[in-house]
Amino acid sequence: MATSRAINHLYDLVIVTSNGKMGGVASIRTILESITNVRMESARVANPLTGLPGNLQIKRELNKRISENKPFHVVYADLDYFKWFNDRFGFQKGDQLIQYTADVMQQSIAVCGTPHDFVGHVGGDDFIAISATLSPKQLCQEIIRRFEQGVQMFYEDEEWEYVWDRSGNKVKSEGVTLSLSLVVCVCESPISLEHISQTAALLKKKAKAHQGSIYYFIELECV
Repeated sequence: MATSRAINHLYDLVIVTSNGKMGGVASIRTILESITNVRMESARVANPLTGLPGNLQIKRELNKRISENKPFHVVYADLDYFKWFNDRFGFQKGDQLIQYTADVMQQSIAVCGTPHDFVGHVGGDDFIAISATLSPKQLCQEIIRRFEQGVQMFYEDEEWEYVWDRSGNKVKSEGVTLSLSLVVCVCESPISLEHISQTAALLKKKAKAHQGSIYYFIELECV
């Protein structure tokens, strides 16, 4: 609607409100320039492979959730035996598997999450979802269900009995699996990013010690 206006009306003022009260005025041109700048900034810091927000935006979102003092949940997702998959099927297939996992995270949030939930790409084969859903365990189950439903198509009908982990150890496995760490943040008092990260790392270690796709969860105590 703004861009379809006559050129001589691009400097007209628009009243901006917040919570039903007037917050100020801005010209249409200024608003359009601001939108463009936001999009350029998002593109600059997004992960180039998946287009998902990167670490800078992830940190901003976590700080925002913490400052709001409202319950939220953090799901860290990590692919198991991804290096083995890359070595066996090639980097192009590996990139496709990363993109598939990103799609799984976003689709699961769309089904089980809320409109303002967030999905980010930490890097490599690590992802994060930040959600205010009332059913965080169901969200994890949906992520695993969708991942398992489609991961077989990447194997090109090949068969094997063993894979190799990052340390080069031989492991009996049907292929790439997904480890999830669910950190439930329901504290009324603020928690730190470090506390969330350390807790997720402990859960991730437990999940990766288990065969198959699985999630581990914990409800954070206030500190």
